[in-house]
Amino acid sequence: MSTPAPPRAAANAQRPSLRERFDAMRNLRPFLKLIWQTSPALTLTSLGLRLIRAFLPVVMLYIGKLIIDEAIRLVGAGIAFDDLATAWASGALDHLAWLLALEFGLAIGSDLLGRLVSYADNLLSELFTNATSVRLMEHAATLDLEDFEDPELQDKLDRARRQTMGRMNLMGQLFGQVQDAITVVSFAIGLLVYAPWLILLLAVALLPAFVGEIDQVPPRFSAIKVGGARAYDLARDGAEFELQARRVTIHSAEVSDAPDADHVELTIRTGKGVYVRSLARDLAVMLGAEGHVSALRRERVGPFSTENAVTLDFLEEMVHRGAASEGLLPVATALDDIPELAVTPEDAFSLRQGRPIVLLPRQVETLKDRLTGGSRTVSAFQGQTLVALCQLRAGRLEPDRVFNLQGS
Repeated sequence: MSTPAPPRAAANAQRPSLRERFDAMRNLRPFLKLIWQTSPALTLTSLGLRLIRAFLPVVMLYIGKLIIDEAIRLVGAGIAFDDLATAWASGALDHLAWLLALEFGLAIGSDLLGRLVSYADNLLSELFTNATSVRLMEHAATLDLEDFEDPELQDKLDRARRQTMGRMNLMGQLFGQVQDAITVVSFAIGLLVYAPWLILLLAVALLPAFVGEIDQVPPRFSAIKVGGARAYDLARDGAEFELQARRVTIHSAEVSDAPDADHVELTIRTGKGVYVRSLARDLAVMLGAEGHVSALRRERVGPFSTENAVTLDFLEEMVHRGAASEGLLPVATALDDIPELAVTPEDAFSLRQGRPIVLLPRQVETLKDRLTGGSRTVSAFQGQTLVALCQLRAGRLEPDRVFNLQGS
């Protein structure tokens, strides 16, 4: 007897793959061709108005810069007047007033252009819907009478008519995205020309968005398994697949240095499972740019840091002297975040034999208070010697990994 698939699994199975989404882009060209055939004049009008409106924010920003520059110039010149009427009559404020009027006019013009774009899109939408409906009726007129008795064909014609009425939303979204892209590119060029350091400021401003718990999509070249295969193997084979976002934690992120306009150094403190490559990718996307990790230095993992690390030369020297173990930290150093329990020699012997031991109620309560994040892992020590890593279950410690270490 087969069981129905869970709703989430069924939904994922129905979702189009990345290849299918890109294949659907091939329909844009005939779609735009139909729009052009509906009314070339209206299509050009809509595109032209959107192009003008795309550059208006950059122009308004530049006019704002000129206004600030003129105000600073007037203040720096030391020109003083008893009242506004005297200043106005002197003509010293003419240039500033002209710039303010131009900025105000551009703001009104931007609003009017938005209304004109909406009017042109709605008019083009009506014409496109009427033209497509006429094409459908002309096609239906060529069918035989018996075709109209076919319920499947009737259903297809009805769906085609309904979908035609909703396809103009796609035109508005497509043209709007092109307009937004032109605006973003214009802003980026302006920043590079007048103040490239502002790009660094934007990066600093966006970093708080990556602090805390975030949903991160791992990179395609990663060791995550997809259908039993490693993602990096699938990526190298050119296979199409999608990686699901995972909840990870970023404790802190800050800009530590900016050697030049093309590089920025970040200091990030993360939880486990975080891909720094994905952080760089997502940060670049939010900046409307492209980026990658050119160098990565891991300075701390749990209790281990570069401060208590040894160099390879030092370790090689110790090996030659037969004292390599002197450079090693105790095993317990890696268990600082795992609750420990002191056990008797008898219990230690049982754990080393792979047998669980029964705990007292007060021991169970003490360990439960110290366990965090749903973990059940407990380290068992006999004196200063690690005996085993265990799982706390039903009042017992069940050995998970046993160590054969020399006692101290």
